[in-house]
Amino acid sequence: MAASGLEGQYFNFDRTAVVDLQEGGEQTLTVTVSPSGGGDEVTGEIVVWGNPNGGSTGDAHGRFNGNPVAPAPGQFSVGDVLRNSCLEPDGCANSPCAADPHSHCASDHGSFSCPCFATYSRSVIEVTSVDHSSGAVGMYFNFDGAAIDLERGETMYMQLRNVRTGEIGEVVVWGVDEGSTGDSHGRFTGNPIDPAEAQWEAGDLGLGLCLPATRQSCTAGVTMDSLGQCRPHDALVENGLCVTSNNVGGECAPVMAGTMEEGREACRLLLSELLAGDNPGQASAAEYSGDSRQVCWVVTGSAPRPNGNGPYHCFHEFDCSNPGAVCMEAGGEVSCECGEGTSSSGTIEVTSIDHASGLEGQYFNFDRTAVVGRRADTDRDRISVRRR
Repeated sequence: MAASGLEGQYFNFDRTAVVDLQEGGEQTLTVTVSPSGGGDEVTGEIVVWGNPNGGSTGDAHGRFNGNPVAPAPGQFSVGDVLRNSCLEPDGCANSPCAADPHSHCASDHGSFSCPCFATYSRSVIEVTSVDHSSGAVGMYFNFDGAAIDLERGETMYMQLRNVRTGEIGEVVVWGVDEGSTGDSHGRFTGNPIDPAEAQWEAGDLGLGLCLPATRQSCTAGVTMDSLGQCRPHDALVENGLCVTSNNVGGECAPVMAGTMEEGREACRLLLSELLAGDNPGQASAAEYSGDSRQVCWVVTGSAPRPNGNGPYHCFHEFDCSNPGAVCMEAGGEVSCECGEGTSSSGTIEVTSIDHASGLEGQYFNFDRTAVVGRRADTDRDRISVRRR
């Protein structure tokens, strides 16, 4: 509640949620308010100030601005979500992306990020401590050199952005431990930021410029392992047409030896080798029994996909399904990266994993507003899942 005593007419929040809102500053922007208790959303212009003005939490506050919604008590509640409209590309002019020609600007509820284009990646330094043998605190940052392939005793210069402060400048890093943690350390060089104490804090992230990635485009035979039977499929591949270096007899429904885990991996390998080879039987997927039978059925069809019915496992060729995405792989990991000139449609944060069916963890629940530009009923897309 602001100092006026008008409960619910003003809302309090953390100033960092609004890009470039300075302490004591003022901005106007158009938002859509999603009530925490449900109900209709409201869209209108708000004014926000970079000070709490008597609010019990946060360091900023705001209210509707009369365009077209007039400010009134009871309009806001704790837990409401305010999201602003998608910004045009020039709305990113004040973000750090302009300094990195191989990145693009992406906005999410008013905050900005600068993801690399598909064929580029950037170094990430996680600061583990900021002490130094010289006694300076916060001038140097300590980290693990392996994060940027820094060899012991090596010296490297690079452009780095401190995510917390937004400062961008040249840093020098040494593969020598001079602090309480990590095996490497670094600091700003003076180009253009002079090194000084209190510039770095433990937990800071330093982001390098986007450079050509080590990832390669996906080759034939990259497969996915998903729970369920492969449905629909046309038929089993004719026996004798599944010859690989590990399946010289060409059986198309072989029983896999070893443990069930080993059998599952052998089934995946069989399909991968068929897809990467001549594939005379037009194999498109492989279904593993997932039980003591350990049978691997190789099937054909236009697009067999897993139906979720365990204990079966369906192996199928990996594809991004989205024409704007590029399939990339490195170190056995496969992902779909946005191609140049495109950006992600959104990030889904899983809020719970229960479901009316009782299948715990097979379904995920989330806020619909996280997915931009999708139809109200249903849509399909390929996503990358990362656990925090």
